[in-house]
Amino acid sequence: MLIAGIETCPFPACWKCDRKPLKCPRKMVGNSFWIAQRHGQDWNDIESIAAIEWMVAQVPSTEWQVRLDRVRDTFFSARDHWAAGDRIALFDPVDLIAWYIFQWDRLRRGE
Repeated sequence: MLIAGIETCPFPACWKCDRKPLKCPRKMVGNSFWIAQRHGQDWNDIESIAAIEWMVAQVPSTEWQVRLDRVRDTFFSARDHWAAGDRIALFDPVDLIAWYIFQWDRLRRGE
């Protein structure tokens, strides 16, 4: 990944690894299979946004926050495991909708 013309790795723990290019996120920098293109993704689907907001509004906000916090913690912990070569699940399939909403929210905010 290039940030301000400087090569960076989304997984700092693997900077000095000796993995083959297709196995290491750091070595896949610039590989079109690794980083999604951003052009053409500046649209909003108003009906989908309204449906998601309506669905989220059906659950008390404190409950959603607990669920999204759990998803976030699971994801970031799993991401660290992946960087170390341990391919564990990125989310808990028991609460799949919270995983989808977590992703939607992060993408919506450009994270």
